[in-house]
Amino acid sequence: MFLALYDVISRRESPYVITKKVKDTSEKNMLLWTNILIATFIGTAWGIGILYETITNSVLHICALTIVLVSLALIASGYWRFPKPYDKRLRGKSTASAMLCSEEHATTN
Repeated sequence: MFLALYDVISRRESPYVITKKVKDTSEKNMLLWTNILIATFIGTAWGIGILYETITNSVLHICALTIVLVSLALIASGYWRFPKPYDKRLRGKSTASAMLCSEEHATTN
């Protein structure tokens, strides 16, 4: 923090690299392999426990099922399509709906 303040006071200018604002294609695979491994290992251990009837506590079944389902949901979330952070077409709609809500609120009070 003090070094940044010193740079500003001394008017020091240093070049910096401007990064591209492009969506990274590796984001989709970021959660894929780790969660595949987690779901595989927990699922395999759970299956072996069921096969050899060594799991006597039902809480372990619930925990294993939850971990596997969450891992699969995280894998699936990598393939969902999300809207762009800013969409100019929605700007008018949200402003119009906000004005409508404020008008309704004003008429009820």
